[in-house]
Amino acid sequence: MENGQQHHSDADRLRIQQQHQQNTHAGNPSQPVPHQQQQPPFVLSPPQHQQQQIPIPADNLLTQMIHMMQKQQIHYQQQLNQLLLRQQQNEQRAKEWQQTFLRSITSSINVQVPPNPEQILDSLAGYIKEFHYEAESNLTFACWYSRYDDLFEKDVSRLDDEAKVRLLLRKMGTVEHERYVSYILPRLPKDFSFAQTVEKLKGLFGHREGYCTSAKKSRGSAKKRKKFSVTSKVVVVKACSVDKRRKFVPVLFPGGEIRLQLDTASDITVISKKNWPTIGSPVLAPATVKAKTDSGNVLPLVGEFSCNVSIAKKTHKAVIRVTEKHLQLLGSDLVDSFDLGSVPMDTFCCQVSSAPVSTNSLKKTFPKVFSEELGLCHKIKVKLNLKEQCNPVFCPKRPVAYAMQDAVNQELDRLEKINIISPVDYLE
Repeated sequence: MENGQQHHSDADRLRIQQQHQQNTHAGNPSQPVPHQQQQPPFVLSPPQHQQQQIPIPADNLLTQMIHMMQKQQIHYQQQLNQLLLRQQQNEQRAKEWQQTFLRSITSSINVQVPPNPEQILDSLAGYIKEFHYEAESNLTFACWYSRYDDLFEKDVSRLDDEAKVRLLLRKMGTVEHERYVSYILPRLPKDFSFAQTVEKLKGLFGHREGYCTSAKKSRGSAKKRKKFSVTSKVVVVKACSVDKRRKFVPVLFPGGEIRLQLDTASDITVISKKNWPTIGSPVLAPATVKAKTDSGNVLPLVGEFSCNVSIAKKTHKAVIRVTEKHLQLLGSDLVDSFDLGSVPMDTFCCQVSSAPVSTNSLKKTFPKVFSEELGLCHKIKVKLNLKEQCNPVFCPKRPVAYAMQDAVNQELDRLEKINIISPVDYLE
């Protein structure tokens, strides 16, 4: 029985060893398969009560493990390469999709970044020279603007009208800017468009009568073309009755004194028909000139008169025109006659003088001022602010002596008659 078990155990050992050799050949196919007769002999172990396993050589086991690990590494590397390739393809697709989406959004919305108007104004202002008006040298606004006409039409076209007006007024001289602002009062520069501002500046700083040689030549050529002659000339009058920030000159006439607004842009001196009687209503003759305003409208003249006028203690003979409009202008004709351009303005604008006037004439001219009656003011309303939750207090009349009662009653009747007091029948 023991011998049978031993033969059975030896057969098992032999089968296990053959299987191990086959596995070794499968792991390393380059080696030839040995014949069973070439297998090394083995020694049968003596029978034991427990079956013992045949140990596998360590070199073969390590080779199997390394080979398996290399296979797994190659497999993992292939999978990793596939994942990286897919990731790159997905990123490329996402980038292409983003670019397509942005192109579609940009083309549909047409986004444009608006330029900064202040930066454009600052850059363009450096190319424009400041304007200074000199009528004697033919430096008018029209001549100055013609130099930058293309700049305002093309380069400044990206700006709105309000920015164009700001750029144009920025390049005006201090005196010219002040004169234009005073000219358009009570309106502001922003109330006009760019085209309107250009037209107003051309009229305000244009040719003046007697100073511009080109204007004389054009008028001379016009006279040659015409077959008839014109006896009256056209002058420009600044029809602006705004008193704010204006200078007034006291002018003494034979019949009285009036204050005229200093306006060197007006070629003639004009007073209104309303103030004509205050200087004695001198005899009027037909006007020898035709007056026009800066806007080109005709200024109707009632007539003109000649008299001696006094300014700053100087007297000269002058021609004064009278109009229906409410104008009180001291023009350049009197400025040149009295040589006011060579003296400080305060010497003749701040002087206060008075002509000898009798008291009777003042009483006749201002009867209400010299009336002995009590006056009544209609210009303002007076409002009395009383304290809240206050009750009126009854005060009995003051005792009056018997001898003074008639005089008190007469005074009360007089005050009631002139509407200073009013009687009441009861008290609250």
